[in-house]
Amino acid sequence: MKKIIILLIFLMLTILPISGASGYSIPSSAGESGLAFLKVGIGGRNLAMADAGVASAYDATAVYYNPALLPAVESRGLFFSYHNFIQDINQQYVGGNFQWLGSNYFGFGINLFTVPDIERRTSPTAQPLSQFDSRDFSIGLSWGRYFTDKLSIGLGAKMVYEKIDVEDLSGYAADFGMTYNIMHNLRAAAVAKNVGPQVKFIEEEFDLPREFRLGFAYSPEKELLSGHWLAIFDLSKSIDSDLRGLLGAEYSYNDILFPRIGYAFNYSDKNISAGFGLRYQLYSFDYAFTPYSSDLGNSHHLTVGVWFK
Repeated sequence: MKKIIILLIFLMLTILPISGASGYSIPSSAGESGLAFLKVGIGGRNLAMADAGVASAYDATAVYYNPALLPAVESRGLFFSYHNFIQDINQQYVGGNFQWLGSNYFGFGINLFTVPDIERRTSPTAQPLSQFDSRDFSIGLSWGRYFTDKLSIGLGAKMVYEKIDVEDLSGYAADFGMTYNIMHNLRAAAVAKNVGPQVKFIEEEFDLPREFRLGFAYSPEKELLSGHWLAIFDLSKSIDSDLRGLLGAEYSYNDILFPRIGYAFNYSDKNISAGFGLRYQLYSFDYAFTPYSSDLGNSHHLTVGVWFK
């Protein structure tokens, strides 16, 4: 009975109406934070499931979503992600995870985000005066550890840098996360991301894009359609957006093929996402596709990983 009650609570959370889900409106706080690239998710697996991952990033991408998940990652390894984002914006991410000093688990991530060919104008003209690029960069290190057989805690620190044409800024931020295994197949997690002081660009100061997430990951004990399933749900609130919901599902066939789907609530420009993963021995490949509205284009995310037992 206890398991049924917990499952019902989880299902109620996944269908809970999110504010504005049927009619999005731009919040009054929109645009108050800088370094927006820190809000763009990583990893084909996570993005295929609507960018949910605070309780379910079971690979090295835990360094981005929740450092407290690092102790739950079964294999140590490296991964590389390439993200063909909207409007020819590109993202590259390199990360990894490892165990060191006993029961301490670490992860690192290097994030490069580029916006090419921005047109320079001083007045309305048919042709721009010239073009320039914008480059965002972050490098971070995360740590996680089990404090009980059910509770883990994680911390992360990162340096951030942005350059637009000849102007630049730098700063630093921290992530704080925890996970709790309610049952062996049901995990709850919470994280506070991008916590740090304001950054200054030229003469204007901005807040970092602080975000708070609560998430759940549930895997049924019995096989369905001759395979294993994972259902995940995140609630997200950042300082410049309203409450959002992220719902995802993953099917595992023989631990080789992993079809995935996701749905994001209360976004103005996206909702559904999909993708798949492939595993062969110590190698992995993940792909995610997210269509955007308002002629923004489509997002394609590729991730390649290698794992060390």
